[in-house]
Amino acid sequence: MSKIRTTVRIGGKEYTMSGNDSEEYMHRVAIYVDRKMSQIEANNNNLSTTMLAVLTSLNITDELLKLREESEELRGQLESYRKQVEALMKQQELNATEMNRLQKENILLKESKQGLGR
Repeated sequence: MSKIRTTVRIGGKEYTMSGNDSEEYMHRVAIYVDRKMSQIEANNNNLSTTMLAVLTSLNITDELLKLREESEELRGQLESYRKQVEALMKQQELNATEMNRLQKENILLKESKQGLGR
């Protein structure tokens, strides 16, 4: 797979990006970073480009770590639900087996009752 190259604009400057992702995806990434930088700059308009980039990196990393944590929690919940479903399916099998046994027993009891009534 050949690398894709594209030019993006972040913070009013053009950068060339290259990677294995689609050009559309790389532009989405750049737009996200640009918007984050703009938000931070709007609240702190006297920042140097370096400081703005560092604060933007910190903010995006904060989002990333929180999303990873949330993702892990969701994976844990999913695994718990999977185990619950598995246990319920086993119980359903046991219930079906018991129901079949009781139905056979019921048939035998009816047959023996009919035999006694004659």
